[in-house]
Amino acid sequence: MGGDNPIRVQSMTTSDTQDVAATVRQAIALAEVGCEIVRVTAPNVAAARCLREIRAEFSRAGFSRVPLVADIHFLPQAAMEAVEHVEKIRINPGNYADKNVSPSASTAMPITSSSSSASTSRSPRWSGAPRNSGAACASVPTTARSRIGS
Repeated sequence: MGGDNPIRVQSMTTSDTQDVAATVRQAIALAEVGCEIVRVTAPNVAAARCLREIRAEFSRAGFSRVPLVADIHFLPQAAMEAVEHVEKIRINPGNYADKNVSPSASTAMPITSSSSSASTSRSPRWSGAPRNSGAACASVPTTARSRIGS
């Protein structure tokens, strides 16, 4: 940051993340006007599961090099799901604060998963491990896929 480093353009989709087609359309529109980083909210685990299909469709449309960032608020479980599908998760640590901890103590709670020892620094998406995307996502219709180049 700063110095001679380039300024990166980022923006965020405003669609319901579980509406995969709308979110992909918005991500494409952002990338087409020069957005270099696209943020998508993942307010719950169901929305975080939809990031798998969003990433796949966005990549099929020719934007595999544009990173997707999942914005996480309040739910460590959503973060653990999201990290499987996108390049980065963005966590507001204030949302994870333990109300019984003094201000001088660390307020960020660690993200852990009781069902997995997955690390937030490496996603199974990159190692080829398949994931079940769940059934809560509205799929991209075939007609939309043909328009976005699948």
